[in-house]
Amino acid sequence: MKRIAITKQFSMSQIAHGYWRAAEWNYSTEDYYALITELIALGITTFDHANIYGNGEAEAQFGKVLKAHPELREQIELVSKCGIVKNP
Repeated sequence: MKRIAITKQFSMSQIAHGYWRAAEWNYSTEDYYALITELIALGITTFDHANIYGNGEAEAQFGKVLKAHPELREQIELVSKCGIVKNP
C-alpha cells in the first residue's frame, strides 16, 4: 500500500478505513480486532473516526480493541474530527 508523507516523521496509508456506520455493525471486540488486523495486513493503517459517529459509540468500540490489544497502537494512525454539530 502506498503511503502519503505528511511530514518527514509521519505518513499515512493512501486508503483510510472509515467508521461512520461502525456502531451499526454489531461487531464484538474480537470481530473488530480481526477486521483491523486484516486491514493492517493489506497495508491500510489509517482509521477515520469522529465523535459523532454512532453518537460516540464507534470510537468507544475502537477504543475497546486498543485496550485489549495495545500492540496495535504502534501500527496504526487515527484520524478524527471534532466540532461537528448534527442539528445546530
